[in-house]
Amino acid sequence: MIGACSALTHQVLGQLKASVVVLGGWCLFDQVYPAKSLLGAALAASSIVAYTSINLREQEQQKLLAKQRDPSP
Repeated sequence: MIGACSALTHQVLGQLKASVVVLGGWCLFDQVYPAKSLLGAALAASSIVAYTSINLREQEQQKLLAKQRDPSP
């Protein structure tokens, strides 16, 4: 599965992991982080959600276009 992902997707997943570590430490373990770090992690997480949404929408559009070009079952 990972081999089928682009280099950008690998970078996004790496940022997601870092964001989850920061936000998880803050939420679960009362780890103290500067507000700037928490804001950055939240911004990264929301950007990842937006990237994923756009990426999935584009993939669905490509599937529909391919289906329209080749209507065979």
